Amino acid sequence: MSVKAKNIEPALFSLLEKPLRVVVTRAFDDHYSHEEKVLLVMNVFEALRDKPVDMLVAESNDNHIEIRSAGYGLKDNELDEKTVVLRIKEYFPVRKFWAKVDTIQDEYGEYYLLTLLFPEDY
Repeated sequence: MSVKAKNIEPALFSLLEKPLRVVVTRAFDDHYSHEEKVLLVMNVFEALRDKPVDMLVAESNDNHIEIRSAGYGLKDNELDEKTVVLRIKEYFPVRKFWAKVDTIQDEYGEYYLLTLLFPEDY
């Protein structure tokens, strides 16, 4: 994957007792306003809290944003590619995007890295 992340935010949240850091691709950052990104990130956090998986897909569907699982469970490693985890009213146009969770081990310890990107950026 060749993604140029804007920056890594400090771990303000945790997922399954590990810090969770967030990055967005340059294209994602350029596409949405700051307020829109904050709303989308908060929706993704809510979906991950309910269904901790390594990949979520968010897209518009009938004037709503649907976030569905599209990967393996972070707890049980079970594949789930269909469960709609969150469905909320769409307040602005949402382009289909992925929320990818990777486990990172580096000099800062072990944490989850959440990357928000458009499928064509992968």
